Amino acid sequence: FMAAYAVPTAVSDPNGAVYQSAAPIVMSSADVINDGAVIQVGAYSMDDGNAVDHQYTTGQSFFTVKDRQPKIKLTKDSVSTAAEWTALTAGTNASLSATFGATAGNRLIHTAPVARREGVAIGERADRHTREISYGLYESVGDDQFKFLFN
Repeated sequence: FMAAYAVPTAVSDPNGAVYQSAAPIVMSSADVINDGAVIQVGAYSMDDGNAVDHQYTTGQSFFTVKDRQPKIKLTKDSVSTAAEWTALTAGTNASLSATFGATAGNRLIHTAPVARREGVAIGERADRHTREISYGLYESVGDDQFKFLFN
């Protein structure tokens, strides 16, 4: 984004403060679709991996995204079905999809068409052994490394 600097002014909102008061979605156990196989995960995180370059000249700031390496991490409890482990360990590439929330208007769907497994780390959560599986996200066609849909 690029814009000239403007001195800010304080004004009141003519409609009053309006905001979404619903509590945010807490992700502590959700289904992730891995190439069609449903996998129950205990935690899910994403880093968009943007590296931003900032140039400043008098009165103007320029921001340029110079690199993007998005990543997803799934934490899988060691107690699970054989089909889930097969889906996670069968290959290094997958298409992933995760839905957070169940109520219409309060759902987030995150998709990644090409996810390449980069590593598996051993961990622990709530006195259970876990595996943290890391994926790098890549394009399938154009600029589609990941997509968020709010519905």
